[in-house]
Amino acid sequence: EQLHDKISFSNPTGGIYIWGKLKEPINEKQLIMQSLKQEIAFMPGSIFGAKDGYIRLSYGKVNINQIEEGISRLREAILVCENNVR
Repeated sequence: EQLHDKISFSNPTGGIYIWGKLKEPINEKQLIMQSLKQEIAFMPGSIFGAKDGYIRLSYGKVNINQIEEGISRLREAILVCENNVR
């Protein structure tokens, strides 16, 4: 819910990863740097041959509270990147 306006997510059918597509263009390197400042990490889709704007998140070894906190931090990283573009 925290990211519905920023990322559209696929519905995973299994596994420990979920793919997201950023709704607005954001510099991939800048988003990675901001995410690291927020002490979170994700894999850019470009590593897997996906088009720009895709990210892959893992949720396999975290509890629901950690997921919610990570999503909140990812939102903050996205907002910082969006503000740097404007």
